[in-house]
Amino acid sequence: MDQGIHLVDIARWYLGDFAEVFAVTANFYLKTEPFEDNAFVSLRAHGGGIAFIHASLTIWKNTFRFEVFGSDGYAISSGLGGSYGTETLAHGKSDPGRPFSDNITEFRGEDPFAGPMSGENSSI
Repeated sequence: MDQGIHLVDIARWYLGDFAEVFAVTANFYLKTEPFEDNAFVSLRAHGGGIAFIHASLTIWKNTFRFEVFGSDGYAISSGLGGSYGTETLAHGKSDPGRPFSDNITEFRGEDPFAGPMSGENSSI
């Protein structure tokens, strides 16, 4: 009924196979046993990468947000088009010497791969 399994696939694609898994499920909204309507999952990959996933049926609205954080910066993708909303990609290159001054490039409904990205450095 939800996209949770696809989130696990995406996390495995980025991080590889997982060495540790911790999950909690809840039945907050539908109250229909034995089916849960929320899943909270923490995953640690063999290489040390960590993923947190929350899949929910509590709000009956298609939403998608995928965040990747690394040692040099981050990328945040939201929306998938259609009922999931306009695709948005924001990425920033962190500078520990200047907190809150990230170089951010944001795309809304454009193809971010169609041409050169603005900003000093488009890599994360």
